[in-house]
Amino acid sequence: MKAIVLGSGSAYATPQAGGYWGAAAAGNPKNRRTRASFLYSDGGFNLLIDAGPDIAWQLTDNAVARVDAVFFTHAHADHINGIPDLQRLAFNQKAPISVFCAPETLDGIRNSFGFMFSSRHNERGSDLLRWHTAEKSFEICGRKFEIFPLPHKHMNSYALKTGSFLYATDFDALPEDKAPFFEKLDCLVMETNNGFNFDAKGNGHNDFRDAFRIKERFGPKRMILTHLGIDIDYETDMRKMPDGIELAYDGMNL
Repeated sequence: MKAIVLGSGSAYATPQAGGYWGAAAAGNPKNRRTRASFLYSDGGFNLLIDAGPDIAWQLTDNAVARVDAVFFTHAHADHINGIPDLQRLAFNQKAPISVFCAPETLDGIRNSFGFMFSSRHNERGSDLLRWHTAEKSFEICGRKFEIFPLPHKHMNSYALKTGSFLYATDFDALPEDKAPFFEKLDCLVMETNNGFNFDAKGNGHNDFRDAFRIKERFGPKRMILTHLGIDIDYETDMRKMPDGIELAYDGMNL
């Protein structure tokens, strides 16, 4: 398995509009964060997890010219607003892209991009996006991916697991019936939007304290924290991470 953190930022990126960096040092390129997205690659097969508004630049900057499949975790704008770019990618790579998501996620996508599901929509590549719904798992190119819902304020965000790898973004609690998915992991990529801002609880996201508890309880061999907000400075906060926990940055290779 190989993977790339295409985007490590929260919904509003770092810096935010107008050049607002918050606590993140502007001089450190690891603090320049585009919206959260991830590329899982195995034997030449590329699965994209989420495609936000920065996806065209993310793929270009990381020399990714082909995507075989996409999984959408949920239908918030920072995770789906690059969908129109996917049809151009499919056209340019001259191959279809299989798109997977839970039924409730597809409902949200249809609400946002209804025109793309119209018979009158004939943009280049529009016929090359192949939409599929899944509730517990999906298979493509001989690979099986399990998915399961985690609470994200007023909706569900779906985590994705294959083998001993788990990607879980945008959630604020771990229901006990989902705990087995977190056991015996070689690599866990998990969102910690709130960093050390423990007062932000209630916005649908985790903080570092939540991540430390999951690390202590389940003991993943490697833990990458992503979907990072502007209150997080890479150098300062990396020094505060326990062994086995790393902060993600755009372009990070796993």
